[in-house]
Amino acid sequence: MKPAADRVDRSLTGAWTPTGVSTRLFFLFAGGQAASTFGSNLTGFALSIWIYQETGSATLFAMAISAAFLPSLLLTPLLGGVIDRVPKKRVILVCDSGCALVAGLIVFCFMTDRLSPALLFALILVQSVFSGIQGPAVQASVVSLVNDDHLVRINSLLQTGHSVAGIGAGVAAGVLFETIGIAGILGVDLVTFLWATATLLPLRIPETGNEEAKGTASPTVPNHHWRDMLSAWHWMRRQRGVMPLLVLNCMVSATLGFLFVIMPTLILDATSPQVLSLAFAAGSAGVLCGSLLCMSTWIQRHTVLLVQLASLVMGLALCFAWVPPQPALTAGSAFLFSIDMAVFGVLSLTLFQRAAPPDMLGRVLLLKQTSGNGCQALGFLLGGPLAAGIGALIAVPNPAPVSAFAGDLLAGFSNKGGPALLLLYGSGLAVLAAFYLLAGRLSGLQSPSSEEEAPNIPQGPAVSGPPIPPCTTNDPEGSDRTNRVPVPTPSFPCPDIDHILDRFATELLPAQECESRRRIMRRLMGGWCRLAGARKRHQAFQIRLDQGHSVYSDDVQERRWRSLFLPENSFTIGLAFDPNTDLVERAAVLTANALWMRRLMRTDRYPVETDRGIALDMSGYDRLFDHTLGTIPLGKNRFKLAFRRHTGPGSVVFLIRGHIYRVALDRDLSVSDWKRFLTHAIDHARAQGDSLPVIGSVTTLLTAESARHLADLRSRDGRSVETLLDEASLVVALDLDGRPQSEEAVARSIHIDRYSNRDYRQPLQLCLSSTGQAGLVFSHLMGLDGVVAARCAHLMATHTPEESGSDIAPNLPAAAAAFVTIDPATVPEANWLTSHLREIESRRVSEDTPTVHRSDVFGMELCRRHGLSPNGIVSCAMALAFSRLRGHTPTMGTFTHLRHCRHGRIARLPIPAEALGAFVACPSSETLSAALTAYRHQVRSVKTENTALNQVFYILCGGRIDLGFLGFALLAKLFAPHFVKRLVAQDVWISNIPALEGLAFAGRPGTRLGFVPKGALAGHVMFFPNHMTLCFGNRGVGADDRGPLFRELDRALRDIATLLPESSVAFHREKRHTRAEDPPDPSTRGTIDRLPIPANDAESASTAPHPASPKPSHREEVSI
Repeated sequence: MKPAADRVDRSLTGAWTPTGVSTRLFFLFAGGQAASTFGSNLTGFALSIWIYQETGSATLFAMAISAAFLPSLLLTPLLGGVIDRVPKKRVILVCDSGCALVAGLIVFCFMTDRLSPALLFALILVQSVFSGIQGPAVQASVVSLVNDDHLVRINSLLQTGHSVAGIGAGVAAGVLFETIGIAGILGVDLVTFLWATATLLPLRIPETGNEEAKGTASPTVPNHHWRDMLSAWHWMRRQRGVMPLLVLNCMVSATLGFLFVIMPTLILDATSPQVLSLAFAAGSAGVLCGSLLCMSTWIQRHTVLLVQLASLVMGLALCFAWVPPQPALTAGSAFLFSIDMAVFGVLSLTLFQRAAPPDMLGRVLLLKQTSGNGCQALGFLLGGPLAAGIGALIAVPNPAPVSAFAGDLLAGFSNKGGPALLLLYGSGLAVLAAFYLLAGRLSGLQSPSSEEEAPNIPQGPAVSGPPIPPCTTNDPEGSDRTNRVPVPTPSFPCPDIDHILDRFATELLPAQECESRRRIMRRLMGGWCRLAGARKRHQAFQIRLDQGHSVYSDDVQERRWRSLFLPENSFTIGLAFDPNTDLVERAAVLTANALWMRRLMRTDRYPVETDRGIALDMSGYDRLFDHTLGTIPLGKNRFKLAFRRHTGPGSVVFLIRGHIYRVALDRDLSVSDWKRFLTHAIDHARAQGDSLPVIGSVTTLLTAESARHLADLRSRDGRSVETLLDEASLVVALDLDGRPQSEEAVARSIHIDRYSNRDYRQPLQLCLSSTGQAGLVFSHLMGLDGVVAARCAHLMATHTPEESGSDIAPNLPAAAAAFVTIDPATVPEANWLTSHLREIESRRVSEDTPTVHRSDVFGMELCRRHGLSPNGIVSCAMALAFSRLRGHTPTMGTFTHLRHCRHGRIARLPIPAEALGAFVACPSSETLSAALTAYRHQVRSVKTENTALNQVFYILCGGRIDLGFLGFALLAKLFAPHFVKRLVAQDVWISNIPALEGLAFAGRPGTRLGFVPKGALAGHVMFFPNHMTLCFGNRGVGADDRGPLFRELDRALRDIATLLPESSVAFHREKRHTRAEDPPDPSTRGTIDRLPIPANDAESASTAPHPASPKPSHREEVSI
């Protein structure tokens, strides 16, 4: 049987409190807290008088006041995490019991005549710590005890109780001190504490945020008091609207400090003490009336607006301090000012309660209280000196014009410093409040009523803004291109940015991160558009959430149309990765894409061309392991500041979805270290119910027929985008194997395909393999490109005999039933694609006057035959050749996996032969280590060498996208115009076209770098069935280096080929007559011990260099 308290709670539940919370018990609890405030004010007043009577020292009197005030500024902010991690009822009980115990000790010491000033100060310090934590704990518990619609009313009711308690204590203190003495007042204080504790015991406080704080906040923020306080501060900084509200709260609190010092002297200087007492009485009545006024429904509907208006009115009221005080004017001003003060206090507290996440509410409220008390104390301490200093400036014999004007304006005052200070401070407060009001800085803090009145935002991935017209062409069957009639670009309005960001926040992010990430995306959009010189944000940038990726363009109308339906002979190029691969593979992909994403954010235009275009597709990343990786939110200075402060010799910083993440490295992480790290992170994410990241983007080969098919899907039967997205999953799941199924089988298979993989907690399908090491896994959330990719694969599959197909990716068992291979010699689309890629190769790299080298050592068939990665082979060969040629590794950021750390020199990392062999077979693990090491060494050199080149590295890798970068570009253009032109006109090409047998296209063709250090490689590599082509720009290699470099490359490739069971030369002589075999057992594969090993690695190598490999003439260093 349940306790009686629970039955009462359930029977007395009202509209003010949520289900299970008793309204009567809550109001009893509120009354107990008001009584506790009454007793505390009585004790503070009585003890101050007793100390002054006993010692006669004004210094000890001030120390008594400071003892009750300082702990709330210095100590209690460090204990904010206690409110969030410990049940709030327990916190309030401990605080009330502690205050009651201290009050009892004071009574006992006083009755036994053992109370001394020193002991009293110590007891007051302890009691003030309990009181400082109790206030925010009660305010945080109100959020759980009261329905959100009545939060303003309850806060105003609590403030009314505290106001009545404060006024009553001030009136009763003097009477009780003379009648019952200090002992009786201490007894009253002890009784009020016990009453507050008794009213709290039967009340049940729901703990809605503590579970989240225990489960998710603790791993992210360690249980350290400084970290707790800093986490609340960081949250306030990155949450839009909270920091301006905190600034207003601090300025209003400082106003109270100034008024307590200046107003009494100002009124007594011009009038009598009776006017001063009248002003205090009017102020007390104004606070009470303002608290009652907040209970009105109209104020609850306009919370944000009234907070700003209240601060504006308070600032304007201070501006009238130059008017000489009169009794009626003084009383009326004090009354109106106090009303505004009460309204501001109630509404600002409500906004903080609504904005703060449940697992951080206590820390935020405690930081708000601490900052307010600190500013009030600062105003109290500095009010007198500032007023005296300003008065001295005005009273000089030959004042400046401004001082003379102030002296004439304040001629009615004998001491002109006080009113002048209030005039200046009030003007500043009014200007700041007006700026916030006009600029909408607090618009992110909306009340529930305003949110209900907001337009209904449709949910789900179906919303895509305006309808997309079908794609038509006037060149149906390949007519003469010169006689084509240009296809008109449709006109449609740009979608509302707020609407898009709401979609982004509600659909693609966890609920607790929606608001913060939404503000960050706004900030990033503003930075991008400032760089582009756009007049309005939506003219230069928009987020296509309906397609699952971002688009950045100069001409929104044309670029948005082309990004949806590219014309003939166009294709979308992206990266495809399979999250089902090894954990180390996923970590390598994560780092590479993060570094590449930083590169994209500083690009001044989106690379979409006119005829044979490229639309870069970066699908939305799932959130990372926030509880494992330290999150550094994007602040005012963004990436450059993060690099400067948070990147050291033992860390790597990278960017994912608007956040900078840092992984601290105490030492060089090996493959096993990364496996342990990621295994722990994934296990923890699964335990918390978090979704794991799916890294990559959709790879689309868009032909003219597939584009028309997509347009037909869009226009047929008036299908919505949601239906089309669902059909994308159908096409991907069913068309690739070429077997038609019934409607029931379709529904059954889609259900299985979407939800059978429990590890990823989102719909997944397999589509399009890559070069033997990665497939594409994506969901219907990735958008319309999935339809195009699936349809293109289906068209290619229909032209290929089913019996001639074989699996491209035999190392992925899940893909064996879905993947088919395409013979480029028989499929028209593949023939067109191959020729088109060659045309792109010759046209794009011609701008850099490249050197093209054809190598017949490796081809796609040889790589597939032995289960090797082409990217890994090229990376290993480049490192080996450059090491032999120059004695160090190259800056080969534009090649294969290492292209993402283009500006970081790959550090010299001597490794044993076994590790180098593993790198050839599985490159991503060692590539990850190389990328981390490169960034560590590069950042270390940047921090130690203050050169112009390193400063440019700060700009490029730091990714400054705000006004600082714009200012740097403008200054640099005056002194180095050619460099700036190269810097802002770079092309971004990520290319990796899978799903064609014997054809892979990797690297960045014709990438124009802003600057290339000496000895760097800028180029790309193309793989064909029996050969590969390497293209280099002259800027990277130079005319004198072409011959030796290519010779070393060819030599390195041949050395790697000798590790295979059969010679590559023999293989090429046999051509296609050699029957394709399964990949050999790694144990039977030759080792790389035959390669030349550097001297410092000789101990780890067990064999001598291969005799066929010529001996180098200098000391070599094998590096990654």
